[in-house]
Amino acid sequence: CYSIRGIEVVAATNISSTVGNLFNVVYFSMGAAIAIMCGQHMGAGEPEKAKTTVWRLLFLSICSCLVVGSVLLSVSTLIPQIYNTTQTVREITTHLLWVLALFMPFNAFCHGCYFAMRSGGKTIITMIFDSGFIWVISCPLAYVIAHHTNLGIIPFYIAIQSVEAFKSIISGTLIKKGFWINNIVENKE
Repeated sequence: CYSIRGIEVVAATNISSTVGNLFNVVYFSMGAAIAIMCGQHMGAGEPEKAKTTVWRLLFLSICSCLVVGSVLLSVSTLIPQIYNTTQTVREITTHLLWVLALFMPFNAFCHGCYFAMRSGGKTIITMIFDSGFIWVISCPLAYVIAHHTNLGIIPFYIAIQSVEAFKSIISGTLIKKGFWINNIVENKE
């Protein structure tokens, strides 16, 4: 859907997504840590420790992403300069990197919640939460914006990234309710 806005947008989104993924490694790793540590507590029959651990690690993940996002913001004008492309692509890339940096804490929170739910064996919910959300909300929204508005790429990109803020509310509610706490290694004799 972004490509409908032109070839410069295609180049800019390719560059920004590649660079963004380098910075996103922080919350990808924190998600794995959340799954491992919460899963250990649940497997040991310590659901309260799992709840405490998930909130502490989500906080750490968000704080880490605030720092990493700040670094991304500070280098966002320099990174596009290393690519052999037009000035327009560089400017769009810089703006897309700003958006990625600003939404990084939301992405970290959602990713951490996703892995907490996975650690409790809630695979159907995590599939719906991850893939379902993209296909039911993000893609249709992107299609509508691309084909039925004249919105520029930056507001368009912000609108799609804003879905993560909405997703954060849902994921935080699911984690707070504790339904994800499930000992999947418990002996069920």
